[in-house]
Amino acid sequence: MGEEQQKRDKKETEEKLRREERDARRQREREKRKGKEREEKKKREELKKILEKQRKEAWEKRKRELAAEKILEEERNKVKELEDIERKVDERIEKIITKLAEEQLEMQKKEIESEVL
Repeated sequence: MGEEQQKRDKKETEEKLRREERDARRQREREKRKGKEREEKKKREELKKILEKQRKEAWEKRKRELAAEKILEEERNKVKELEDIERKVDERIEKIITKLAEEQLEMQKKEIESEVL
């Protein structure tokens, strides 16, 4: 009976060692997974920061582009307005010149008529 007890004790001890080794292996695997998960989370956070920075930079660039487009449009409108004013002035000058020329012709016509009579 003592020998059988020793065999059982030895078997229990071996089983206990196997369980402890298995548990230790599982614990190492869990820690390894957790480490990988932490690294992945850290990478995701870094990528999120980079993405957010890129979005912010893109928005700032777009705002600058919109501001530049607005200024450009305002300048185009000013140029168009000045061109309209210039065209109107040219038309007025042309009318005045035409009127003066017609008046001068009329005066010359009257002078000629008065000389003929």
